[in-house]
Amino acid sequence: IARQRRACRTVNPKSKQQLKKTVSCYSHFVVFYFLLIRPQQKRAKEHQAMVSNLKKGDTVITAGGISGKVMKAAEGNEAVDVEIAKGVTVSILRHFISECRDKDGRVLSAGAQQNQNAK
Repeated sequence: IARQRRACRTVNPKSKQQLKKTVSCYSHFVVFYFLLIRPQQKRAKEHQAMVSNLKKGDTVITAGGISGKVMKAAEGNEAVDVEIAKGVTVSILRHFISECRDKDGRVLSAGAQQNQNAK
């Protein structure tokens, strides 16, 4: 009986290794979450806000590198009409617009774009 009690008190070395592996796995997940997943979600929210605030007259850059001026951006419509040259208008899906620029050519963040729209 005394041996059984001693055996219960000692921790099996295999269980320590298993605990270390489990803690290591969870710590890797936490690191990946804060370094990769969370920043990507933040960028996606900012992009969604920028795309939803597009208005006529905004200068935009598409994912393909084409720049132009928004001619028509109806709310609820997934596409916007962008003039890429004088008299040449193309319809582009909103999620393919990578950035919005002001008149001086500076990139507008979603917050700056909302402030400019309020003026």
